[in-house]
Amino acid sequence: MQKTNKIIWLVVMVLIFLIAALAMVKIKAVKDKWYKISQDKTKTEQTISSQDLANNYKKDVKKIIDTFLTEQASLSEKEYEFHKANAKQALDKIMDLRLTSEFKEFHLQLVLTLNSIYEAYLSLEQEESLTSREQLTESMAKIKELVK
Repeated sequence: MQKTNKIIWLVVMVLIFLIAALAMVKIKAVKDKWYKISQDKTKTEQTISSQDLANNYKKDVKKIIDTFLTEQASLSEKEYEFHKANAKQALDKIMDLRLTSEFKEFHLQLVLTLNSIYEAYLSLEQEESLTSREQLTESMAKIKELVK
């Protein structure tokens, strides 16, 4: 009986050891696979050259501003809510763009100008004022000048 208990105990210990070893191998395999996926994703993100990024930025800005200006032209002058929404949408899209350091100053000016347009429409929506109208006119002229 005592010999049988020792054998059972030995078998249980061996099984526990095998289960622990198998779990460690499985964890390592999952960890390695996750690490490889993470590395592949990083490599993919880094393969965009700064020149491609700059070209994409220019193209995207032109597209966003052209769409913005087209929408602005198609709305009636007194539809402040729609003008405001259009300016906010363009501002949000511009803010989502990735850019190189050479475009930082331009990007800042573009964001500030779009924000100024948004605020002007916000003011006009609440109360028609000459100051808001002038701010809007100046900002619209500046946005057209920025994207020439």
